[in-house]
Amino acid sequence: MGRSKIGGRGRRGSGAFGQGGLAERLELRRLFAGSAVINEIHYNPDVSTELVEFIELTNPGDAPLDLGGASFTNGIAYTFPAGTMLPAGGYVVVTQDPADFQAKFGTTALGPYTGKLSGDGEKVTFKSAAGVTLDEVDYGAGFPWPIVGDAPGRSIELINPALDNSLGGNWRSFVPSVDTTLIAAGSAWKYRKGTLADAPTGTAWEGAGFADAAWASGPAPIGYDSALTMGTNLTDMNGNYSSVYLRKTFTVADPAAVVSLRLEANYDDGFNVWVNGQFATRVNAPGDPTRTSIAMPRSACSCCTSWRSPACS
Repeated sequence: MGRSKIGGRGRRGSGAFGQGGLAERLELRRLFAGSAVINEIHYNPDVSTELVEFIELTNPGDAPLDLGGASFTNGIAYTFPAGTMLPAGGYVVVTQDPADFQAKFGTTALGPYTGKLSGDGEKVTFKSAAGVTLDEVDYGAGFPWPIVGDAPGRSIELINPALDNSLGGNWRSFVPSVDTTLIAAGSAWKYRKGTLADAPTGTAWEGAGFADAAWASGPAPIGYDSALTMGTNLTDMNGNYSSVYLRKTFTVADPAAVVSLRLEANYDDGFNVWVNGQFATRVNAPGDPTRTSIAMPRSACSCCTSWRSPACS
């Protein structure tokens, strides 16, 4: 059995975790600052009546990307809504039909897009809001590109975001997985207030072996809000302290089978996440926070972010 502990910091949060022959040598490429990478393309679903084609982007950088106004042009047409953020190390999926996609894969995606990905291969272009090409893949349906289409419905996935995604040998066939919920929304979390008296010191609290029996416990959402009903209402937080420390244990039966972890959260205004002591991701928050750190100004919103990490091993 694999046993993992998540530690997070934010002003409030609730969430659920879920489990998504080469002929050419692997080529690295140089990424421009602030660029996203076309990381996965599902162009030939095994069931033709299901509108579950999708394209996945990843952010290999160390800062969040604002995708608002950016768009796919060649292949499909889709423009990201204003305020769409892609966290550092995160993933976002755009699909033909979000309802069909959720029914098939058990998770949410943006969309719908217009058009249809070619089963014979074509060029897919991703551009910034200013019309600058950020990434482009001219995928093929045969060697050296992976072969897909038959059951169980494989996509093509870039082996590593740092590799040149214009080369077919840098891609592999991949079976998109159905999510398994590890932490349900509304679950009870261990927490400590970010006051001078209560805030933990150092980094030991981020690890799996930390003793948190003395921490308070309560259902999410945890924090304060004048409009949202809180599971655990911190009535003394407003004007007194800016952070809350949260811990949650979850168990993974087969860590080797986990391709990625997905976090869905409502937050105001930012958070950092560690899994088993390893930093996993952050949204709208400083990378090395203290108890008095504050997030960048932003209204309350929802976040869906994924990362591929061995942190649950």
